[in-house]
Amino acid sequence: RAAVVVRMHGHDQRIAARLTPLLDSLASEVESEIERALSVIQPVLRVHATHGFAVETLRQALASRQIPIDLKYRDSDEALTAFIDRQCDVVGLHLPIGELETEIAAHYAARIQNDWTLIHLATRRQGLAVAPGNPKQIAGVADLAHRGVRFVNRQSGSGTRLLLDALLHRANVDARAIEGYEILEYTHAAVAAYVGSGMADAGFGLEVPARRFGLDFVPLVSERYFFLVRNEFLGEPAMQQFDAVLRDAAFRTQVAQLPGYDPS
Repeated sequence: RAAVVVRMHGHDQRIAARLTPLLDSLASEVESEIERALSVIQPVLRVHATHGFAVETLRQALASRQIPIDLKYRDSDEALTAFIDRQCDVVGLHLPIGELETEIAAHYAARIQNDWTLIHLATRRQGLAVAPGNPKQIAGVADLAHRGVRFVNRQSGSGTRLLLDALLHRANVDARAIEGYEILEYTHAAVAAYVGSGMADAGFGLEVPARRFGLDFVPLVSERYFFLVRNEFLGEPAMQQFDAVLRDAAFRTQVAQLPGYDPS
């Protein structure tokens, strides 16, 4: 009976982790529609971003100040495409710091334009979420190919998947040798929940959900999370309000409290 309860609890955690970003996006959309209905004066800022916990903290900070925002979580490629097509005003992306930066940036380079401004949000850590005590002694991506190590992956098109594949290539690891490489989850939290439920021994993602699910975390890469905005939009009132919250000391203190995040 205890085993059944544990499996059910893990299943509930995975469902919640999968749905939370979607529900956050829907809540933001509903809030923005209400704002539009109540006032035609204050414009609603449209933001498409890859999911992150500093972004969610920002959404909450904007809501607490009654600053309307239409936030949609997308994977990196979808978000950037939406920005290019002017379906949003701001796009949130992330790039690794160090040797992999040039390689990952090349994935986006052809689509980046000179009349865009980059606004830094925070640095954050990505790595391997593993079971408490790290019983499989997983220290890096090369260990994912060891026999008996079960992995859970992110979907193609996400910035995290792009980063993982670059790490595997650099470590000369054949993805086909990784058990579970084809098993996909669509959020950092869902990956951590999958590992936390005992269905995998490791997953690649952010530190925050690993800690929240009581997992150990092996840091591998630090990266910058940033927003892109067209220069022509910088003077718009909605963008100035957005920028003011980003610079707010109280907000940045909240971000600093997230495991693995540094807003300086």
